[in-house]
Amino acid sequence: MVKFAQFVQEFSQKQKRERKKEMKRTLRQSTAILLAVLMVFSSVGMLLGFAVDGEPAAPVWPEGYRVVDGAAHEDWWAAPVEGKTDVSYAYRLTKDDTNLYFDFVTATANLKAEGADVFRLWLHDDSTYNVYTDFVTVKESGGDYVLKEANSNSNKNGSSPTAWDSSLAQQIAVTHETSGDNTSFRVTIPLKAFDGLTERQELDAWVSLWPAVEGGTISTCLHSGSGGAPTIDWNGQPWNLEEDYTLVWATVDGAFDESFWSEDWVTVDGENVGQWQTSSTTPKEGFEYDYQVYFGTEYLYIGVKYNQAPSYIALTQTEASNIRIWYADLQTTPTGKFGALVDVRYDGEKAVVPVRDVAEDLMQIDESKVFVKDTKDENSWSVEVAIPLSELGLLGWDNDTYCALGITASDPFGTENDDLYGALHSWYGFNNNDRTTWEVFYPNGSKYPQYNGTPVLPEDSTAENIALEEGVTKSYPDGYENRTGQWPAWYIADLFDGVASDDTGGYNDNWYGFYENGDNPLNNMVNGIGTVTIDFGKVDTGVGAVRAHIMGGKDGIAMPESITAYASLDNVSWLKIGQLEYDASIVGATWAELILDEEIDAQYIRLDFKKGSGVFAFVNEIEVLHYTPVVKLEYAAAEGSTIEVPTGYGAIDVLLDGDKTEITGYEGNQSKIFALKNQTNLGGDDGKTPQGSMTYTLTRRFAKDTAISKITMSLLNYTAGNVGLPESVTVTINGEDYTAANVTNQDGAVNDYVVEFDIAEIADEFVITVVHPAGAVKYSMWTEIAVESDLVALPEGAIAIDNIGYKHAASVSIFGGDGTITEVAGKDNNYAKVITVNKFGFVTGTYFTLGDYSKGNVEIPEGGYVISYNANKAGNEAMDTIKVGDYIRLYNVDTSLFGNYSGQDDYDELVNAGFTVTSIGDGVTNLSDPNEIKIDATDKLTDGKYGEAAGAWGTGTDDVLLIQNLNPTDASINPTVRLLLKLDSKQAINTLKFGFYHDKNSMIGLPKDNQVRVSVSENGLDFTALDTYTLTSTAAVGSFGTEILFKSASNTEALYVMLEYEIGPSGFADKVVYEFTAMTEFYAGAFDAFVPVDDTVVVDDENKTILLDDETTAADLLTAFGDDSGELYSISDADGKAIAADALVGTGAVVTELVTGEEVAYTVIVRGDVNGDGRLTQTDYLMTKRAVLKIKALEGVYLEAAACFNGEDGLTGSDYLLMKRTILGLA
Repeated sequence: MVKFAQFVQEFSQKQKRERKKEMKRTLRQSTAILLAVLMVFSSVGMLLGFAVDGEPAAPVWPEGYRVVDGAAHEDWWAAPVEGKTDVSYAYRLTKDDTNLYFDFVTATANLKAEGADVFRLWLHDDSTYNVYTDFVTVKESGGDYVLKEANSNSNKNGSSPTAWDSSLAQQIAVTHETSGDNTSFRVTIPLKAFDGLTERQELDAWVSLWPAVEGGTISTCLHSGSGGAPTIDWNGQPWNLEEDYTLVWATVDGAFDESFWSEDWVTVDGENVGQWQTSSTTPKEGFEYDYQVYFGTEYLYIGVKYNQAPSYIALTQTEASNIRIWYADLQTTPTGKFGALVDVRYDGEKAVVPVRDVAEDLMQIDESKVFVKDTKDENSWSVEVAIPLSELGLLGWDNDTYCALGITASDPFGTENDDLYGALHSWYGFNNNDRTTWEVFYPNGSKYPQYNGTPVLPEDSTAENIALEEGVTKSYPDGYENRTGQWPAWYIADLFDGVASDDTGGYNDNWYGFYENGDNPLNNMVNGIGTVTIDFGKVDTGVGAVRAHIMGGKDGIAMPESITAYASLDNVSWLKIGQLEYDASIVGATWAELILDEEIDAQYIRLDFKKGSGVFAFVNEIEVLHYTPVVKLEYAAAEGSTIEVPTGYGAIDVLLDGDKTEITGYEGNQSKIFALKNQTNLGGDDGKTPQGSMTYTLTRRFAKDTAISKITMSLLNYTAGNVGLPESVTVTINGEDYTAANVTNQDGAVNDYVVEFDIAEIADEFVITVVHPAGAVKYSMWTEIAVESDLVALPEGAIAIDNIGYKHAASVSIFGGDGTITEVAGKDNNYAKVITVNKFGFVTGTYFTLGDYSKGNVEIPEGGYVISYNANKAGNEAMDTIKVGDYIRLYNVDTSLFGNYSGQDDYDELVNAGFTVTSIGDGVTNLSDPNEIKIDATDKLTDGKYGEAAGAWGTGTDDVLLIQNLNPTDASINPTVRLLLKLDSKQAINTLKFGFYHDKNSMIGLPKDNQVRVSVSENGLDFTALDTYTLTSTAAVGSFGTEILFKSASNTEALYVMLEYEIGPSGFADKVVYEFTAMTEFYAGAFDAFVPVDDTVVVDDENKTILLDDETTAADLLTAFGDDSGELYSISDADGKAIAADALVGTGAVVTELVTGEEVAYTVIVRGDVNGDGRLTQTDYLMTKRAVLKIKALEGVYLEAAACFNGEDGLTGSDYLLMKRTILGLA
């Protein structure tokens, strides 16, 4: 769900709040001067910030300037350059009696050179014009900035510019100053150029900057609002009164004769509008007042008109006519008490602004800066107030600014009797300590819909499409319709008929088409945007979501680039409530959806569809949803049963809190229990014992259809406390009754009554009917009602299965059993696309020819099944790419139920069932459940790199492949990793070698119980288990590394090798199952014996000898052959006795390989070890010398051990001399 703040167009509240905070940190303006006309003057200035590293920081704009941010408002651009919209500027207007002053600031880098236009000020001084009345353009000229033109417009509905009289144009002055990275301009314009100002006290402005943007054109322009230039012509728009800048000046005199005061005064009478204060005041019949609010550029103007003369007894709030103006800044502080208030009070002669004790106010207002003037007669009191915006933190407001205001008009009504004092609020429900109850004002004068505070909770509510209600009107252009073209093309679907067709084939009216292609007369979009407007005829709509069913990605139709939703009260001022979200990569139909955080009350909802690439945007249904929360659980007593709900126990909702509460009695646990007391036919010796049983129901409801596989109902059995178990518990769901079984049956404990469904039920409610016996054990106490579903989500691309058992209709069936297809299904399935799948999940046969009656004779694989896709059902072409050897993974199908179905139309409908197809490629294929395991490309597992040197994660771990568990917080799931290796060819397999990496600190563990399973197959269909192998490493905090599991296996022919293991507990509190395991290599093949991995060992295959250095243990020698486990080779001495791992290997020892079964043996020669003890000693030297002197000969490997020092064949004198030097450490 997306969080949507209250904002207009593309405004970012976060940026706004930061701007507000910055504004409040700047200096307040100097006290304004009140002359006959209230004027505002200020000088141009720019505060520049610098970051710590000396780079320019974002500018802090001068206080009171309107800021235009091109990055935040991309729709304010004309001809933007992608990625080049980070341009901003600030501006304002002021005036005196003679001139208008336009102040403009932007980064110097934004300014064009070489005589180009730089910026333009558009002006509007005549309300009868729908476009600009005048504009002034500034251009660059020889390194300076000068006036290019000053034009007036003679066309009220278009653009017909005419140059000003030269005497006026010559009075325009353009000055500029560069400071730091920015340049400030002031354009001085004579007021007498504007004829309209004789009748107006306001002047509207619009600004356009042509920035120096790489890749831009002469049309690349950043306007001060959306929609383009105010020209109508030149691809422009009418004057945008919602987003323009208005300079206002007024005479504060209580006369309200300025042009900005409209005729739309709000009358507050306490009945139709407003509300009398309920505490300490007394309503007075007939009293009412009118009020109006106007935000100028420097002041907030408020007008109030009583329908009676003012009263004065004493200068206090309750003893004089008093107007209290409340203010709250909703953008920085959306909740809490009022921020500031101003009192305007009648002192017996005139209206004054008394100084308040402001200690309790969140904001402090200088009352000396507030201007007030009043007029009165015997029947009225009119008060005009001007509050500086600088005191409210609102200087420089823009179209995204809003705040809360309230007015409380009070009066003693001409009597000293305090009981008759009355205070009338301008807004119903107003509470000065809760600013969310106030009226919201936008300074631009617009009225926007309000979020009503009701949270939108789709998961706990039922949805109603209020767009289909009677009386709702919809407005959108005619759909694209071309009945004279080369192909039938009419896209004119009803967008509000309740039908969201998924048919995306062909060109037909299942869809509505927005279209724009040049100046084609069939165009029904404007500037690439198609609009749909819905009028509900009322404001209190409680809109919670907006949805649109769209299509794209095929047949030349692209998905919309965006779909934006707006809300309005009057079909004029629109509040953007967000963009609809959807997956733009989908090929075909999908829902685009916007779910709000809280409801909004709006009479109008508008959707703007912006077309993507191409000329169309397709939609066929629009929904506007209101959500009604469901009553999740409800209790009712059956007729004839008298039942009391005793006090002191929990409410019924405690049964849905997810806490079963294992208790032995109710003492101290009352808040966790929902209790019922049998009071039916009380009697017995004490007159209080129920003589009849009590029957009641508990109805469990859901907001939408819910898959239910298991229902567990937990009740306390505590006979010592007169709490007992029911005689029966029955669950009724979808019209069927199921008797719950007590799986606990224990006193002094919570007992679970369970109903399980072989196939999940889909329902939006079920009813539990309970019969509790008569007698002294009169209480029925519940602790929980739990609903479980074992259904999993179907992965993207899965093919749905409709039923288990064969259904002879346009459906997809899955069935299994012993025999042929006809024998099991009762029909030959000739008009279906059929695959057979074995018990291992591999496709053994594909039968896609329609009308082939021989399919009925196909044998169903033992332990396997058949998937039959009837060709009368759409989408059957998805079967065509399946081939023998593909792997099928089923979802939400219990294959153990196949035996329950036999023959034609003996079936049950499945819920969310389906299957995926994985083709087996070369190398390693991941066959794990994608809902549980995520693995990237498996190439690393066959690159020959075992990652023995890998350190802590991130250090030397490039050869490691992470295998991710997608449900590490669920202790009930130990997901299975299933990897299939396809060899280059069928070959003898007698060696397995796997690399497993672990680093517990990074949540990377080893397989559960350190065990992995391996099976092999010659054909990729039928697999034979080899063995289960155990790793020796331990995944512990602080330890990491790679273990190479090197195992021998009995010789077997195979083309495929399957590796499987589970991911086990991690020992951590949050992610209780390891989030990752990791591998570096997956090798299987024939054993290549006597190939050392240590170059100090030399193997002579011809003579079957192994030459090594002295002082080598048996373990060292095995490691030299990659056999740390001792499962590949055995080592025995010359007498055939096994040599211990830590014992030295001497000359004459025999190494035998154990893998191939041929027991090939190599004899060891240790350099210089003539006596066979594994060491080079003085004894070996003496024996060698005697052999050289022919005193006693050496033979065989012992002779070779002596003769290996001089590098020549045969034993010579130099051998024993070199041996001596070696013994003495000289060689």
